[in-house]
Amino acid sequence: MPPPEEEAATVSRFEQLLIDIVTDELGDPVDAAVVARIRTILLDDGLDSDDQVPGWIFELFQSLRDQKTLEVREQPDPSTDADITEFFSDLQDVAPFDCYDHGEWVRIRLSRHGMLGFFSRQDAFYTTAKLDDVADDGLSDISNAKMQER
Repeated sequence: MPPPEEEAATVSRFEQLLIDIVTDELGDPVDAAVVARIRTILLDDGLDSDDQVPGWIFELFQSLRDQKTLEVREQPDPSTDADITEFFSDLQDVAPFDCYDHGEWVRIRLSRHGMLGFFSRQDAFYTTAKLDDVADDGLSDISNAKMQER
């Protein structure tokens, strides 16, 4: 087993960001099985290196972790070989993310953070919002995303 400093050096910034979110959502340290699942998802979807993570995805998750809202932003075309579609589908397996892939849009709900992440494949935009600031009226994709259950 490598010394702790070597093991830490192999963790990408994006992986650490995801682990931080899960830790905060659970309120406890993340167990090895969850870390292994996150690593497998990142490896399988080509996001295991920070240079393969599109900037907008990093910004989306950083905003969720930091509990800061992002106004609607255009989702640029990915300049990477990463499989973004599969990433969000696979992320549904990591319960603390409460990720729901609706097809045309994806929702990530972090209840302990009080945050909602949303991106539209159809309209190529992304945003984050405080859960309390999103209406429950079902009149928009983002309000539908707030209410959508698994």
